[in-house]
Amino acid sequence: MPKQTQKLKRLSVERERQLNQRVARRLTQEIAETYKGQWVGLIHGEVVAMEPTLEAVMEKMRNVEPDPRRGMVFQAGKDYTKKKIILSVGRW
Repeated sequence: MPKQTQKLKRLSVERERQLNQRVARRLTQEIAETYKGQWVGLIHGEVVAMEPTLEAVMEKMRNVEPDPRRGMVFQAGKDYTKKKIILSVGRW
């Protein structure tokens, strides 16, 4: 794969990460009030899963997008600003 193509692909994943983070920030309070404790999965800036277990969210996300770099998972009502928590790296 040419370097230019690799760079474009990497930027696309980065933009998607930024989009997911913006959406998560925007929905944080609304989701926390209604779905506290539920696991939420975002892909392409959209909520694609909301389940009581991390495993259930990951399974739904795998069916929507096989590349885990394009998704984001967080627990509704959890304050992620206090410390960094890595839930998954690499594979779904």
